[in-house]
Amino acid sequence: MRRLLGLVSGGKDSLYALFLAYLHSFEVVALGTVRPRSGTLLFHEPNIDFVKIHSELLDLPLIEVRGWEEEALLELFCRAKEEYNVNWVSVGALASDFQRLRFVWTAADCGLKVYAPLWHLDPQKYLRMLVEDGFRFVIVSAGVFELKDWVGKEVGKENVEELIALAERHRFHPAGEGGEYESFVVDAPLFPKRIRVAGERRDGIFYIRRTELAAKE
Repeated sequence: MRRLLGLVSGGKDSLYALFLAYLHSFEVVALGTVRPRSGTLLFHEPNIDFVKIHSELLDLPLIEVRGWEEEALLELFCRAKEEYNVNWVSVGALASDFQRLRFVWTAADCGLKVYAPLWHLDPQKYLRMLVEDGFRFVIVSAGVFELKDWVGKEVGKENVEELIALAERHRFHPAGEGGEYESFVVDAPLFPKRIRVAGERRDGIFYIRRTELAAKE
């Protein structure tokens, strides 16, 4: 039996990894997220409060842990194993060995295996797969100047090629793996409804202030 904890941040990569876990017959029993105490290279931070909306849409319990990076991750994984009898965890790692290895090592300390289906996917192919499968996301922070006008913008089938072309032209990672941008998912095939967000842009970050659920378009 493959009982799985989805490690999620609200961003596209962790939720797409979870989607692939469902497709590959994992029994997804809970979601987990870490609220880091300070600046972090391991976790996605913008709008982490709104992960609970994803857990509600997926009808899954959410385990939230606050703390220093790997200590908090260890607490999360071990709690999930104890409370939900999980033996796998899904992660959205794409290309960062720093990130993937820490997930693998920490999971192993709790006796868990890591499912990382996005690892080393071609980033352009991955973005196209993502939107073709029905994902839509808002860019909630930009780490490169070329994306400053994309903060707060929703990405889907209609404009993903523009994002890919911009990344190719300016030589940054199209999926944001190098910190070029962070995202928040507003629609996915597993959601019964889509999310509409309202907020404000400030200092290169789109802060979500209000959400509402709407019928799928």
